[in-house]
Amino acid sequence: MSVETAPPRRRAPLATWGLTLAAALLLPLVLWLITDPVAGHHLVAVSGGRTMRVTPPWVLGGAGLMCALGLALASLLRRFGPGRKIWLVVAPLVLLLSLSSPLGGTTAATIVVLMIMHLLVGGATIYGGLALIGTGAQPR
Repeated sequence: MSVETAPPRRRAPLATWGLTLAAALLLPLVLWLITDPVAGHHLVAVSGGRTMRVTPPWVLGGAGLMCALGLALASLLRRFGPGRKIWLVVAPLVLLLSLSSPLGGTTAATIVVLMIMHLLVGGATIYGGLALIGTGAQPR
């Protein structure tokens, strides 16, 4: 007697985009809320020779843009190639390269918080990209 199992259900691409963007936006924002207004440590960084304070619009704008670009790449890889293998090389490499950006923080604590923000956004994006690509089977 054989038992047939149904193929695993995959979330619709739009739902995956939405959940991934929500996570990539909310996770660093919660960290900012804990760090800046609650703990009282203002995140200040030097970028392009100018000193700037990291505020929610910067957190949300940067996280949203990078996540959307990552998911767009994952969508293209899902459609046109061996997406999972390429994604598992490219996405972590981009995350690793992005970790040089927080080095502009003016204190060690700021650098650590900014790096954690990058890891949160990158982790959410990588996970969402994997969910979007799936197992590598051709989309229907």
